[in-house]
Amino acid sequence: TYTENGLTYEGVNWVAGDQVRIFCAEAIGANTADYTVTEQNDKASQETGNHATSLTKNGAVALQWGDVETEHTFYAVYPSPSQYLGTNTTAESILQGGTTLVGEIPNVQTHKGEAYMTTNQTTATLNVTDADGNTTEQTVTGTEFVTAPDMRYAYMVAKTVVDPSNAEDKSKEVYLKFMPIATAVEITVRNLAKDTDGKTHDFRLTNVLVSSANNEPIYGQFKTDLSNINIVDGYGTGYAEDTEVNPAIAVEGEHTGSQISLPMYKDGVFGDPITLTYGDAITFTVFMLPTQDLNSIKVT
Repeated sequence: TYTENGLTYEGVNWVAGDQVRIFCAEAIGANTADYTVTEQNDKASQETGNHATSLTKNGAVALQWGDVETEHTFYAVYPSPSQYLGTNTTAESILQGGTTLVGEIPNVQTHKGEAYMTTNQTTATLNVTDADGNTTEQTVTGTEFVTAPDMRYAYMVAKTVVDPSNAEDKSKEVYLKFMPIATAVEITVRNLAKDTDGKTHDFRLTNVLVSSANNEPIYGQFKTDLSNINIVDGYGTGYAEDTEVNPAIAVEGEHTGSQISLPMYKDGVFGDPITLTYGDAITFTVFMLPTQDLNSIKVT
């Protein structure tokens, strides 16, 4: 993890096949193009993740430098709409002058299935409260199942300003520093079910509900205007301080709500439920509309 502007973030790693959409009003010819990550460094930083070292244009369309004496502003979003075309709700496009991302966080989110799941043997020391309200410290050992989330909801944006007149030629590289739009929370649920006589029980997990205790929207449609991103040394560093508390998001329409459902079947949607014996745990990720008040989030 790393801290920026008083908030804590988890590094995200690029993988080959990820796609981004880039817009530049100053480009000559096409202003918008989709690119695919074809190479990434293997030495991921613990703080910020790895770096995509090569982007390849999708098809024949690519951005080209315009007037060499004019600053070029590049806006980018992940995922590109082309990556999940026709599969499910994802980023719709960069609209309204090329700077506004429109997307949606769904109210049902499935993991990628057992084939992508990893397991670890873990030991945890926890404060456990029984039905009578008594709290004791317990150390438990078990298998931790870690699911792989659907990254189409891990919306990220970037803004970079480049002066091409400082380049030796028009092949100057453009660096994009992405920052998250969605709030991603990693949650661990552990089976500590035990009778008063000490008998333990298996726990068949079929569904987890993540909700906002104050009924604030955590899923639904959103839009964010990338032109509001501050630029320092050519790179976007966050949204302007004179915007609202959650400057990236304007929830619109009626398709919003305060509870997200996460099916916990082995294949993600159907089949056998995930079974936790005593001490076992499952760790999963949920994507939400941006929120800094994580104390209001509850899991059932």
